[in-house]
Amino acid sequence: MLTASRLLRSARPAQTSRLTSAFHSSSPVKSETKEVEGGGFMGTSLSPLFAIPAGIFAAIPMIQNQWLVLDAESQLVGCFAAFVLIAYTQGGDAIAKSLDDRADAVQAEHNLIEDANIGAVQATIDAHKKRVAMIQVRSVLRSTHTLHTTHIAHTSLTLCSHIAHTLLTHIFRRTSPP
Repeated sequence: MLTASRLLRSARPAQTSRLTSAFHSSSPVKSETKEVEGGGFMGTSLSPLFAIPAGIFAAIPMIQNQWLVLDAESQLVGCFAAFVLIAYTQGGDAIAKSLDDRADAVQAEHNLIEDANIGAVQATIDAHKKRVAMIQVRSVLRSTHTLHTTHIAHTSLTLCSHIAHTLLTHIFRRTSPP
């Protein structure tokens, strides 16, 4: 009895110090991180393989009292759960690698299509730039043509006037007395 009371008294200060340390106002320090206690089956340090016989022992009264009815649907759920568990634990890396390879292939194909689209848009932009340059050249040629036509008309008028003047002068010289 004496040893039990000593154990209870010695356990109380440790519990109170743990409780009070949880309510301090400073930020937590990395050394204060809580370690997970007791891994394994149901929080104990036992191997997870102990879950199989424990599940069997728990399933016997559940099936006997008809809390769990083993019909086609429950068997299908069990098979699906077993498949997912095995696929996740045994083939997880292979599935992840396959999905990563497929994602890389899709990304590469997307990049090729995107590069082709960018090239087509760039070609369209270059064609529009050339068209704008041609329109500017055409407007310069039109203005030059207008100036040239005006110059030709002016020159031809001047030349006609000069020819007429020369002809009249020639006729006047011939008809006038010497």
